Amino acid sequence: MSFKNELVVIGIDPGVTTGWAKITIPMDSIFGDESGEIIDWKYGMLDGPETGQAQTFCRIAKRYIFPAVVIEDFDNRRPLRNREYLAPVRVASKIEFCIQTGMAGQVTGHEWQMPSMAFETAPDDRLKKWGLYPPGPEHPKDATRHAITLIRRAKKDPKLARRIFHTFGQA
Repeated sequence: MSFKNELVVIGIDPGVTTGWAKITIPMDSIFGDESGEIIDWKYGMLDGPETGQAQTFCRIAKRYIFPAVVIEDFDNRRPLRNREYLAPVRVASKIEFCIQTGMAGQVTGHEWQMPSMAFETAPDDRLKKWGLYPPGPEHPKDATRHAITLIRRAKKDPKLARRIFHTFGQA
């Protein structure tokens, strides 16, 4: 398949360590009636200074043609008083800045998603069943959950699909 027939979604789980996951699907699984087959899946983690994580994200995003990006939104579930507590907010903001300024390449659109939505759509048992359960730390798992959740939401919501994949026309 050429890139014209594929859509790329990059999920981001920002934090002190940021997880990322890239899923490629057939375009017709969103804008047609093709099944939701996953063509490719890659994942990893970003460590180090927050700005460095954002720069590394830019290099990852630029590898792909017209990716859509979904970033885990911050959920203030517990008030803590340490610097690490707000790392997800700071990293996510830097990544969003990179997307909005074009530093991350030609991202077609981006969306924020709450953790609860991703966990409801793609709990561990479903990720395992789908063969999308990376070994090791939770960060790539959570990024994968976000990518899959956005894909499933876009399949059901043509308005969302057009917004995040606007380069590819109508739904």
